[in-house]
Amino acid sequence: MKQQLEKIREKNASSDAEARQHFVVVAQGLRHDLHNVADGLHEVQIVFKGMRHELQLVAKAVAKTHEILDRVDAKFDKFAFDIDTRVTRLEAAVFGEQR
Repeated sequence: MKQQLEKIREKNASSDAEARQHFVVVAQGLRHDLHNVADGLHEVQIVFKGMRHELQLVAKAVAKTHEILDRVDAKFDKFAFDIDTRVTRLEAAVFGEQR
């Protein structure tokens, strides 16, 4: 009986050592995977910073384009008003003489 108990203890010790070694190997693999994820996350952050900067540049360009279009629209409105005024004067001059 004592021998069987000793064999069981040895087997348990051996199994415990194997389990510990397995956990060490798994932990090392997880640590490696975690470092890879952290590196990937850092790369994603760098890409997003670049995209944010590009988006800000696009937003500024769009705002500038709106300003330019507003000025062109105002000039066009003035030009159309001037033409309308000239046509009205011309009509008055032409039709005023015929009456």
